[in-house]
Amino acid sequence: MSDDDYEILIAAASRVNGLPELLANRRLSVTLFAPTNEAFIQFLADNNFDSLEDVPNDLLAAVLGNHLLFRPKTANLLQSYENTLTAVSFGGGNFELFSLYVNKDNGVTLNGNVNVIDANNIINRRSVVHKVDKVIAFPDLLTFATSNPAFSSLVAALTRPDLSVDFVGALSGEGPFTVLAPTNDAFEDLLDALGLSSLNQIPASTLEQVLLYHVAEGNFDAKRLSRGKTVETLSGETYHTGLRFHRLVINANQNSAKVLVKDVQGINGVIHAIDSVILP
Repeated sequence: MSDDDYEILIAAASRVNGLPELLANRRLSVTLFAPTNEAFIQFLADNNFDSLEDVPNDLLAAVLGNHLLFRPKTANLLQSYENTLTAVSFGGGNFELFSLYVNKDNGVTLNGNVNVIDANNIINRRSVVHKVDKVIAFPDLLTFATSNPAFSSLVAALTRPDLSVDFVGALSGEGPFTVLAPTNDAFEDLLDALGLSSLNQIPASTLEQVLLYHVAEGNFDAKRLSRGKTVETLSGETYHTGLRFHRLVINANQNSAKVLVKDVQGINGVIHAIDSVILP
């Protein structure tokens, strides 16, 4: 309340039942990514709201929850993926968190397009406020694929212009989907195994089937996959999941992959990063 740049944020929080009391609790220990007035004005314009009063309360609650972490974290303690406190119902299920991708290569950037412009404001020696220049949008699968440089090869494959499947449209669509996302190293290993120097040398029809093999309908988190599941993919083929030495693995028809990062949750599905390109 001492910063005039948070007037709209304070007005928004006051409309969410219980949130002002939560934020006023001196024993609270959270991280708040706090959008500026300008950020909220842009959010209203982007979503065709004339004023803050036009935003439904349940949407406002979810938006603000997507700016809160349950633990206090200064910038240096932020991990690559954090979980926000939002609660949104989609795809027939109620998910109590979204993932937040944090890139610290040049300052702190969230989900690829939200910049921390004033970090590490400590409140009551317990909580941390980071001022941000945009309202953090609900992330979809495309958000996570494009914002993490470790998936640049995957994005290049998904956006190859000669493919007949609109992968970009699907990954930003309603879903929900479960995506196994090979890292750049995984694609390099595939090219080495095939004796190729570029993904463009893989025939379009072959690449399409491989990519479709990494996408399944439904939101399958790691807990569900670790119990052992046969997953039918968009390619029509299946893969099997389970634990190996306490680690989630994907057993494909021709090879297997280890899950490196699990449960990257977006509004239209979940991503699990894997160390190999699986082949149908």
